[in-house]
Amino acid sequence: MRSEHTSVQAASTHRGSIAEMFAWLAVLAGLLAFSTFPLVAEASEQRTFQPQGCEFKASISRDAEVKSGWRGEHLMTTAVQKGRDGVVRASCGSYYIRDWRAFRAQLPGQLERAARLAGIDKPQTEIRRTAMGTVASYWGFRGTGSSRTYFRSDSYVGDRSYMEVVVLAPVQTRHSPEAYRVLASVRR
Repeated sequence: MRSEHTSVQAASTHRGSIAEMFAWLAVLAGLLAFSTFPLVAEASEQRTFQPQGCEFKASISRDAEVKSGWRGEHLMTTAVQKGRDGVVRASCGSYYIRDWRAFRAQLPGQLERAARLAGIDKPQTEIRRTAMGTVASYWGFRGTGSSRTYFRSDSYVGDRSYMEVVVLAPVQTRHSPEAYRVLASVRR
């Protein structure tokens, strides 16, 4: 009986850390919510974004702004690429998952919560197992009328780090080549 109590207590603590991670991701994504997007010349060169300790890498424009900061106990490095078709943000941070089974069981609910916190109306979610590991995604539209935007988040979960790629774009340019180029470039 005591071991069951310890497991429940550990799972409860673990749920808090997962919820905190996705809540931070949603808050960060919300900070990028622009009602208009500045026109920026398309970058002619790409560079690899792979912060120290990150298991994943992605190609971003050479002129993307890169910043690092602490999110709770974890260092998070973020590259923001602004273009005429919207904003693409790639972030990478480290973490440790003690109980993978509990993490996978809680992930669908956490994605729904993160999508709602990001302001997405009627979000769609998907969890895929790929050669790179687990990819957890949510997407949909936020806002109304002329301020309606498309929002997509893809989180690549590794053994000790994760990379999240967020696309925020006007509805008509949600499938832009710039966003697709970053999403298609993610590798482990």
